[in-house]
Order: sequence, then C-alpha cells, then structure tokens
Amino acid sequence: MTRVAGYIRMSTSKQAMSPDVQYRKIKSWYKHQKDSQRWDGDAEFVGVFQDNAVSAGTDMLDRPQGQRIPVSLERGDIVVAASLTRAFRSAADAEKTMRILEEAGIGLVLLDVDMDTTTATGKLFVSIMAACAKFEKDLTGERTKEALRHKRHIGQPICLPPIGWSISNKRFCPNVNERVLGNAARRLFRKGRSRDEVWSLMGKSMRSKRMKPMSERWYVTAASAASLGFPKQSISFLSKMMGTNLDTLQFIRRDDHEDMVQEMNKRLDEEGLPND
Repeated sequence: MTRVAGYIRMSTSKQAMSPDVQYRKIKSWYKHQKDSQRWDGDAEFVGVFQDNAVSAGTDMLDRPQGQRIPVSLERGDIVVAASLTRAFRSAADAEKTMRILEEAGIGLVLLDVDMDTTTATGKLFVSIMAACAKFEKDLTGERTKEALRHKRHIGQPICLPPIGWSISNKRFCPNVNERVLGNAARRLFRKGRSRDEVWSLMGKSMRSKRMKPMSERWYVTAASAASLGFPKQSISFLSKMMGTNLDTLQFIRRDDHEDMVQEMNKRLDEEGLPND
C-alpha cells in the first residue's frame, strides 16, 4: 500500500501560505489522485511533517521534521509539498534532497510547479535541478573570487594577515614584533643554521623575554617574508604567482632577493594588487 505524507514549513506567522493553506492543498491533491485511481492498490494519507519557525536558509533534510522523511517513509511512498519555496532553500538543496529521496525510492510532488518525480517529466525536472545546482555553485564561486580580488585591489585583507602585518579597521598595519623575529630568523638561516637550530635559539630568546615561541615552520615563513620586505600578500600566494616555492631555506639563502622583490612588485602591479 502506498503511503502519502505532506511536508509543511512555516517560518513566520505573517506569511501568506499558512500551514492550514498548505495542508488543504496537499489533502486536495491526495483526494483528487485517489478519486482518479492513480494507485493500482490502496493508498493512505499518513499525515504531515511540519516544520515550524524554521528559516528557509536551512536545507530541507537538516530541519527537525524534514530529516525524518527518509527514515519514516519507505520505498514506494510519496511526500507532497505545496510549493517549491516551502520545501527547499536553493537549487542545490532541491537537487540534493531529490537525489536522496530517489535513492530511497520515495516520490516527491511539488504542487505549485506541477512536478512529480515518479513520472518521466518529474525525472527530467530532477536533472534540470541538478544542472541548476551546479550552475548556482559555479556562480557563487565566481562571485567569491571576484570579491576576494576586489579586496586585494583596494588593499583589504582577505584572511589572516601575512607575517609582518596586523589588521586594524580592515587595513594593514606593520607588526613590529613579527618583523623583528622574521629578520632575526633570516639572519640565522643565512649564516647556515638549520631549522632545528633556529627554532631552538629563537625559542630560547623568546622564553627569556616571556614570549611564546613560534613553530619551526613559522620561522621559515617569517624569514622568507623578511627576504621579500614583508609583502602584504601571503608567501603561498606569491609562490604561485612567481612560479617558485619561496617558503624554503634555499630561497632564504639566495643572494638575489632585491631582484626577486623588483620582479614581485612588477607582477603585483600588473595584477593591480597593492604592496605599499
């Protein structure tokens, strides 16, 4: 026997499509389908999954009642929602939920768009939603990259500040302490000291001043930043831009740092990225 359940979501009491309106639409659809003998055998309406005071920003299967649907219904059952917007928050949410329900053998009906995943047309709709979800994800990625690029252009930090800098009022400010440490580590590395030796010497000095020692990795990166005049871009970003790994002892011990800084500034200028 096919079991039919409704799904209702209500986030605020002021919304036009109240739970009662959604319920009547779902029951009306069920009655019409049963009267038209849609199901070969018998069918039963088993009630509704109702999420109250839940934001549309939460994925359907992450909501208190929505997450019960795949475990409460069985293969061959159907869940009905009055509208696409009552059920899902985005194309990605719709595609994910439809895929999970399809794997569980549970049909989904959306009344406002006349979509039924148990039909060929409904299956096509699922494919379209999958394509829309991918498009939505790609578009979001492009917007994120553009936003980060804009921040770089106007000199705003996009994450944690690079070594040698602090952030104040969304602007870079020199971090004197880190610069002192970075320059000291650079001098030691250029004298031939190993990572362990620099870590030990720097740690001992910092503990004597009641400062917390940094990691061995940090001293290498700080020395690399010092070699480049403490740029506003991270060493990992600059390594990709320059096409060489700058975060190494080999780079720190090179004698062409002035030339590297000139080349770095030239490329940053071509990219429209500030470094002054």
